[in-house]
Amino acid sequence: MTLFKYSELKSFNNIQAIDTEIVRLRKILVELRLKIFLAEAKETHLIAHTKKKIAQLYFKKREMALSSYNTSAFVSR
Repeated sequence: MTLFKYSELKSFNNIQAIDTEIVRLRKILVELRLKIFLAEAKETHLIAHTKKKIAQLYFKKREMALSSYNTSAFVSR
């Protein structure tokens, strides 16, 4: 599991798609933590990768929210 490339992040064009991807990654994160706790997996670095992907998605979501806020502010004037 690697981090998102810029082109992959750009492909998320609405906030709902980002939210569904965040939920999917959080489920994966819980499963990874459980597997490591039960000693079924030794890939602890995957937790860090998943957390970074979630952070990237939250950043993209915030960026989209701010851009829509800024464009609506200019239209109302």
